[in-house]
Amino acid sequence: MLKDTLIKVNAADPGFTATDINQYQGYRTVEQGAIATGNGWLFDENGVLPW
Repeated sequence: MLKDTLIKVNAADPGFTATDINQYQGYRTVEQGAIATGNGWLFDENGVLPW
């Protein structure tokens, strides 16, 4: 649906993370899950921008 638009979508999957929503049954801590999201990455149409 967004393929032909200028809208970009970025998504991250932190894995099965122990949070209150799953009664802390996850095998990863919140800190471990946050690593999957990266930090401060900037993108343009060609990919990640160095900085």
